[in-house]
Amino acid sequence: MIEPFEHPFKTIGDTTLNLYVIKPDTPPPQGGYPAVVFFFCGGWKGFNHRALFPQSAYLASRGVMCFNAEVRVNAIHNTPAEKCVVDAKSAIRYVRQNAATLNVDPNHIAASGGSAAGCVTACCGVINGYEDANDDLSISSRPDAMLIFNPRLDTVCEGNEWQQKRLTEIFGDPQKGHSLSPVHNVKPGNPPTLIMHGTEDQRLEVDHMLRFQTAMHNAGNRCDLKLYEGAQHGFFHYRDGDNPWFYETMQAADEFLVSLNFIEGEEQTASFKYIPIEEES
Repeated sequence: MIEPFEHPFKTIGDTTLNLYVIKPDTPPPQGGYPAVVFFFCGGWKGFNHRALFPQSAYLASRGVMCFNAEVRVNAIHNTPAEKCVVDAKSAIRYVRQNAATLNVDPNHIAASGGSAAGCVTACCGVINGYEDANDDLSISSRPDAMLIFNPRLDTVCEGNEWQQKRLTEIFGDPQKGHSLSPVHNVKPGNPPTLIMHGTEDQRLEVDHMLRFQTAMHNAGNRCDLKLYEGAQHGFFHYRDGDNPWFYETMQAADEFLVSLNFIEGEEQTASFKYIPIEEES
């Protein structure tokens, strides 16, 4: 049985942020397990560290060490949206810095998230700055790959008055929204990326994904886009195993990681059944 353990990675004043670690049952390969650091911060405001436990459990069954990272969010910590990115970068850096202790391969650390956390994930991969000055900045916070589900990739949204208003409420200064907008900050050398998105997403248009993919390709970066016909926002969640899109997105993620030599062998989604994970008391 796969069981998580709670591992603190950062303390800011009275706040301690944890990694919820889901380990493979198999011994680590030479060089350490490949890893995925998951983020979930709904609208940059809320947090649920269990939201991506099913994805973590599947990848752990394939030999991947999975970390579900807490980040500071407005509703709990009264912090601005950019602190999600600062803390996400700290989490990736912590895993890489402590790779030997955690039995992780420091050169095979991916990041993953959906919606706002998909934006946070992409920010870790493409945007410079927003680092915690208390971290050891000689250690990279850049993921080696990104798996992102229906992500917010444009935090400026010129011409869309409703979205501009909402994003201004989240980020405050429009210039800050621009500096945290993945599509506006793509550059050569950004990590290979898999985007999984529903064609009927009412919050984030397919155009956002296409523009980011084009920017990545123009910069010489790999960016795969998988579109799921009829799927709406949040389509990728497990939902008691009755959601075929969970299995389809996990198959795509598995094949993407195989192509990057994170893992090997055939995907195993057909035989996977998620057993709800109980946390240590």
